[in-house]
Formats: sequence, structure tokens, C-alpha cells
Amino acid sequence: MKAIDRPLILQLVETISSVEREYMKDDDIDLSYNKIGDLLSITPENWLSSRNVVLNSAVNGLSDDKTKPVKKVMALDHMYSLVKPSFISPFTFGSNLVMYSIARSKMAVNIYGKLHPGGQYTTMKSWVDGLTIEIYGGP
Repeated sequence: MKAIDRPLILQLVETISSVEREYMKDDDIDLSYNKIGDLLSITPENWLSSRNVVLNSAVNGLSDDKTKPVKKVMALDHMYSLVKPSFISPFTFGSNLVMYSIARSKMAVNIYGKLHPGGQYTTMKSWVDGLTIEIYGGP
């Protein structure tokens, strides 16, 4: 690879990325944060294995074997948010919920949501308001 001309490498990376952008648009992950059961059961390894293989390969190439899977998830999620600006990552959304539960700050949630693909306060508030408690009356 070192023998390949740098401008050619840049052109290849841009071409591959633009092709992958189209595949990413078709990746149906927009509501992966929406159900509490899905949110609680998701793991970084499963999430990574079900994402775009070319981007996964790029993230693996940029990281090493000491890189934690959740860091790889964050990198991949940011790439998805470039293609789908409204994308909400279940991992970042979950950390947004935790932040709000601790800080109780709409501003903190909105700032975090602008920096990371985790949604902003209105998304989080709508999700929380949509939770229902099943009341069991018993026999």
C-alpha cells in the first residue's frame, strides 16, 4: 500500500465511501432505540456485527485490539449520523437518558444530543412519556 500514490488512495477512499453511503441509507436502524426491551438487550458486539461491513472494517483498521467495542460503536454511529442526520443511536440515546436522570437538565441533554447522535430533549421526553406501566390486578 505504501507504494500506491497518495492521491490515488484518497480517490479510492472517497469513491468507496460514497458507494457505502447509499448502503447506509438503506440500513433500517432508525428506530432501534424506540423499544425499551431492544434498548436493554443490545450489546456493542451485536450492534457492530449488524452494521455496514465496510465501515466496520474501516473502524477496525483505525483501532487496535485494545479498543473497547463501545468506542467502535461510537465511531460507527457518528459515521451513520453523517449520512442520516436524524439517526439516533441506541447507545448514545441510553447515555442521554442516564445523563438526564442524574442532571435533570434539558440543556445538558440538548448539548449532548447535538454532539452525538443520541437525540435531544424532545425525543427523550417523548420516549419517556411513551413508557407505560402495566398494572397487574392479580386474581
